[in-house]
Amino acid sequence: MRCYNLATARQNRSRVTVLMLDRQGLAQIPPEVWEMPGLETLDLRGNAIHALPDNFHELTSLKVLLLGDNQLKNLPQQMPDLVQIDLSNNRFSELQVAPGQLKHLQKLNIGSNRLKNLPDLPFPVLKELILEGNLLTRFYLTQAHYPKIEKLNLAKNRLSEFDIQGSFPHLHTLDLSRNKLKRLSDHFADIPFLRALHLSNNQISTLPHSLAQCVWLKELNLAKNGCSELPPYFATLERLEEINLEHNAFAQWPHLPAKLRKFKVARNHLTTVPESFFFQNKTLRSLDLSNNPLERLPGLSACAGLENLTLPKVCPPEIVAEVLKLPRPAILHGMTGSPLWKKLLPFAKACARKKIPESERLLLWEALEEKTNLSSLALPLLLKGIGLGIPALQQDLRQHLLKRRSPDFAIKNISTGSALALIGRMAQSRQDLKYRLEQKGFNLCSAAQALFWVLVNPPFPNKLPENSGITWLDETELEQLLGPEVPVFDAQEQKNLQQLLLHADPINVRLAAQLLSHNGVPPDMLPHLYLAWRWAKEEKLRRELRALLSRYWPSAHRNLLRARVQLTRDTPWEEVEKQLAAILAPLKI
Repeated sequence: MRCYNLATARQNRSRVTVLMLDRQGLAQIPPEVWEMPGLETLDLRGNAIHALPDNFHELTSLKVLLLGDNQLKNLPQQMPDLVQIDLSNNRFSELQVAPGQLKHLQKLNIGSNRLKNLPDLPFPVLKELILEGNLLTRFYLTQAHYPKIEKLNLAKNRLSEFDIQGSFPHLHTLDLSRNKLKRLSDHFADIPFLRALHLSNNQISTLPHSLAQCVWLKELNLAKNGCSELPPYFATLERLEEINLEHNAFAQWPHLPAKLRKFKVARNHLTTVPESFFFQNKTLRSLDLSNNPLERLPGLSACAGLENLTLPKVCPPEIVAEVLKLPRPAILHGMTGSPLWKKLLPFAKACARKKIPESERLLLWEALEEKTNLSSLALPLLLKGIGLGIPALQQDLRQHLLKRRSPDFAIKNISTGSALALIGRMAQSRQDLKYRLEQKGFNLCSAAQALFWVLVNPPFPNKLPENSGITWLDETELEQLLGPEVPVFDAQEQKNLQQLLLHADPINVRLAAQLLSHNGVPPDMLPHLYLAWRWAKEEKLRRELRALLSRYWPSAHRNLLRARVQLTRDTPWEEVEKQLAAILAPLKI
């Protein structure tokens, strides 16, 4: 029976097998414990116990004793025949155990104490030994003392010596991290089935040749040492899947096995990665190359299985070109805060999402970086760039298309009977637009039949006819062309529309939007339409208002629609007017 408090245990003394009294402020073990003959597990962690009583050995059934996070300094001379004991986070400066005691102990945790040495006693069946966070300066792993050891944790000590004496066929995990080791014992052949070796935060510059015999090794952590190379035999360790070489002195690419899954080599001096690495490591899932002076990454896109990739925050164009080839840019991590990556990541993701061919991605990136002449880009590529949805690129490419027309072009000079074509998709229906155009004496035709092309919203056609003499218009100019020669709304009607737009009820806002959509938006109504859009909460209504704004908003000032502002209904009207005036000043309304 498992009990979580003393009151329940008192009522079931003969049935209790597990007693959990952790973190209950106990200064000593309750005497009732000795009245529980079947007690096998006793958890006293996180109390204030200073000592164990001399008759503790009378708990003859006890197998698991958890005493971590107390104030113990010594153990009694006689102990029960335990299988597991936790003495971590106490005040032991030495471990006094009588010969023959704890001979069946399989797990001993005495981490985070003050031990400087260990008793010269055998632990014939001990499988796990945790000595992390003590003051040990040397440790000799001897077969006579630990013949069955499977896991040994010596991290966070002061070890300058560690030696292997004997054969340890059961040992699979060895943690020597955070010590003062400069060299390792060359007897790793005596640990043939080692699977995990942790050596971080030492002063190791070379690894022993005997490590080549650890053919079952799966994980090696050598971070924060002084290594500049790995021995050639590392390429033969076929089961090695995870290597951490962060914060070392590697200037050349190390010898690596071909089936790595996770590789960290941040904070070194690498300038390139061999192209063969990405083609050969088909199993690679995570790669960290950050904080290296990388110049090239040939073949990066060949590693299709990558799930996490971390690169330096500053990269030359050669690496940017490789990043743009990635089929899944979402694998990139860890570069937040860098101006380059703030721009590159959204762009690369958009290119992958829109399935832009690799050959065109670099051209569009150079356009975004303003490092190419936009006139050299083909029209379909310009439209693809606009369709990516990157605001800065959209604005530049739209303006470039509009600037292609004659310098003396004016909307009023478009003659009656002219044919216009839509390039893209408008919010209003094609039938409504065709009717409005016909009312003004214009025709809505296909791109092949028209000389006036109206650039609206994506998606755009993949191919357009190569007509000469094309004049581009934007959606705002189209509305100017279709607008009434005299105002549709008089002063009172405009005032009523303004009130409807700013009304709290979305039904009134939608009514005003419909009237403006059918009859046009006077320039002095744009501030109220802008405010209605900012205040709208319904997503569908927001989209409708945004589409209406886009039709009448001057294309040269589209960036104002992306400005981050704090205008809520709770804001005093004087402050609203002040902010609106500042935001819309370039429109000169």
